[in-house]
Amino acid sequence: MIKEKVRIHGGESFEIDLGYLYNSDKRASTYDVDTYIFTPRGLDINKYTYSKSDFFQDLKANIRFLTPEYGLAELLLGDDSAFSKLNNSIDAFITKRSNDNATQYRYHVKMFVSIFRSSISKHVSRIVSKTSLNEKRSLIKELFIELEEILSKYRSLHRKIRNAKLGERYINVFIFGDEYLSYTVEKQLLILIRKLSRRKDDSLIEERLEAQSFLETELEYQKKIGVLQLKTSSNKSNENTIYRRGILRKFAEDRLFLNTTTEKEGAFMEQIIFSLSAGFAMIFATGIAFLSQQHYGNFTLPFFSVLVFSYMAKDRIKEIVRKNINTRIQAKFFFDNKTKIISGDSKIGICRESFIFIDEKKIPEFVMKVRKREHLTEIENGWKGENVIRYHKRVTIYNKKFRNVFKEYEIKGIKDIVRINISRFSSKMSSPYLPFYAWDRVTKEVKKVKGEKVYHFNVIMVFKYNNEKHLKRYRVFLNKNGIKRIEKVSN
Repeated sequence: MIKEKVRIHGGESFEIDLGYLYNSDKRASTYDVDTYIFTPRGLDINKYTYSKSDFFQDLKANIRFLTPEYGLAELLLGDDSAFSKLNNSIDAFITKRSNDNATQYRYHVKMFVSIFRSSISKHVSRIVSKTSLNEKRSLIKELFIELEEILSKYRSLHRKIRNAKLGERYINVFIFGDEYLSYTVEKQLLILIRKLSRRKDDSLIEERLEAQSFLETELEYQKKIGVLQLKTSSNKSNENTIYRRGILRKFAEDRLFLNTTTEKEGAFMEQIIFSLSAGFAMIFATGIAFLSQQHYGNFTLPFFSVLVFSYMAKDRIKEIVRKNINTRIQAKFFFDNKTKIISGDSKIGICRESFIFIDEKKIPEFVMKVRKREHLTEIENGWKGENVIRYHKRVTIYNKKFRNVFKEYEIKGIKDIVRINISRFSSKMSSPYLPFYAWDRVTKEVKKVKGEKVYHFNVIMVFKYNNEKHLKRYRVFLNKNGIKRIEKVSN
């Protein structure tokens, strides 16, 4: 099973989150994702202006474990809860100051705050998604109760760590975790307040005020412990605060991120093809030289002319054979890149990816059926269709090795976060805002108005696993300033 989410990242990139679940019943699980990006012909994005190397420079991928799934209440409940594991790791480290116990202590601090971030995010998303006011109220009430208890329980461990005199280094690990918790609470409460403020009525005004009060309390706590806070003044850049929060996120989630090593696939075969092409060209040149020598003799002008011609032909034959045969074999049997997915000393999976501009006639019919262009799109492209990028990714998880990575938490799979930067696509776009004239029916005057110029990219993703496939379509709206929005299109 593959889970996907597409969203804007920054302003010039869109991000594709792919979640691959491992299957304990199989030795290995293989997932295929084909992403077709349909671009307007007028932007002149094709194999001559946008190369394979350009695409992979514009692409950034991070692979990490899926965060263990806990509800907010489950973080504290039971001997197997994330809090119990954290508390036990602290007790073990206090009892025995070994390197193994120190490592386990750091590990459980980071896992607790990472799981908390995922849990509160999902809880707030559930609140936002509900249409029933009663359900919203119930979930909001639950949120504040659980948050208060989680923060109180975590922060109560601070005194235990200080009294045990574990050392400043290990105390700071806990403090960084506390700071990350506070930052996460602030971020999610701001999302909740913004969403509640958008309602046209005041049915949830009490809940919104309670969220604001909780946020104010947390901001006061941040001020008390000296946490860098975002300044709302327009002349403040908040550079240091943003930088620190980025570092804190890396600190908190580094246990979930995986190491990767990427290499070109088919490099050995490529060298064999190059050698064969050189040999074939040499056979041709040597054969011509022998024949001309027998026919014209040594040290004659015709013999010299044939040798020069054979040398020129040899060089061209070598390039033609090398380029054509290598391109076809590589495209048919190999991907462009191969990335090993590594946890510790164990290779738990492999990711292969390839890029190509594909002719519309070679695109599967079921993909074109989902694309189903409107007449406006055809007119925009001069009835010539679109330039289409195909980005193919194949991910294989070695399930047995995957199971052995985490002993204390249930990890259901890996997340592949792919960011594609489209800044190169905008080089031939028109100005984002164009002047127009319109008739104002109220003032009875001709008025100059501003019109916004946008382009549409269609992104169709085909997911394949266990001989099953499903498709998702997204429309990306962008102009020369960057991506404006992304909409999911019903198939």
